[in-house]
Amino acid sequence: MKNAPLYLQSDLKSIPEFLNFSQFEKDASLSLRQKGYFIIKDLIDHKLIDAVIEDCRGKYNKYDADNRIQDAFTFSNNVKKVATTKKVIDLLSSIYGSQSFPFQTLNFEYGTEQKLHSDMIHFSSFPKYFMAGCWVAFEDITLENGPLQYVEGSHYLPDTTPQDIKGFKIGEKDNGKYYSLCYEPYIEKLVNDLKLKKSYAVIKKGDAFIWSANLIHGGSVIKNKEKTRLSQVTHYYFKNCVYYTPLLSDTYNSQYFIRYPWNISSMQKLQEAELFENAEKLNLKLRIFSWSNFLLSKPLIVRKFLVLINLLLRGGLRSYLEKKIN
Repeated sequence: MKNAPLYLQSDLKSIPEFLNFSQFEKDASLSLRQKGYFIIKDLIDHKLIDAVIEDCRGKYNKYDADNRIQDAFTFSNNVKKVATTKKVIDLLSSIYGSQSFPFQTLNFEYGTEQKLHSDMIHFSSFPKYFMAGCWVAFEDITLENGPLQYVEGSHYLPDTTPQDIKGFKIGEKDNGKYYSLCYEPYIEKLVNDLKLKKSYAVIKKGDAFIWSANLIHGGSVIKNKEKTRLSQVTHYYFKNCVYYTPLLSDTYNSQYFIRYPWNISSMQKLQEAELFENAEKLNLKLRIFSWSNFLLSKPLIVRKFLVLINLLLRGGLRSYLEKKIN
């Protein structure tokens, strides 16, 4: 496996795979490389979109305080159909040079007004940049209903980790607090200091906006609060990687919060054995916490624990503890 997606290779235009691409794949590769995003017109059939809207109706507040539904594919086969759209999976697999798979869905009723961010603070991988997002409009998007905003070319900026930001306390339980207090202002200041331009994904129902892992994006201001912004985001990873969350990791000390993502296509989660196999193939020396490895390395603790469980089941735990205390 290469250390970077195919579309980011320095010699892209001379790579045999690129030369054999269809014009559609070439256009997507170059757009993703140069701009950090690519738009596909009329990707999703309107009947499927309407079916997803019906499946999610009345469930937004129930599933998320932010008025969205995470992982609706777990109850809606129509959401799964959007996430597993063959055209997207095949395209991403080609231009990244590795098999893609959808691992998360987010369904929205209204615009988010979410602050600017890069997905790499949430979803990163070894090797880097093997992640992509796809936002599908379920109705015509205008500047009135808070379209997705993005910063073209920002995917070439260095990826930001909590350790890079002054005041961000690593290992704190409430990392969301520092995300709001430190990370979001940092990204906003970075964009402003570099005088980078914010643009808006004003697309039609059924169109898709695909972005690269490190593209800075967010939700713009909703000018008309009565207007919905029905849509679905699907995040994609790529096989044979190790996946982690920088927001919850101490990357300077190589302590990573490892992710075991869904493969929505197969409806299975990544297993620990496969993760360690991927890490070994990539020659990664990571501090990955594993319950099985921990228990195997602490046989005495395991034996004592089993004794306590046995006593508890026999009803003798209280007398055992009293003897120890006395």
